[in-house]
Amino acid sequence: MEKEKTELYTDYLICNQGLATAPSLSAMLDGEASHLCPKV
Repeated sequence: MEKEKTELYTDYLICNQGLATAPSLSAMLDGEASHLCPKV
């Protein structure tokens, strides 16, 4: 599951044409990912 979150977050950052923010990602996912932060 952690890999899926990381891939989703990476895809979001690559595809986003404007300001990429955690709240906008959460809004796009209907609040499903409120604390999506991949481990580095």
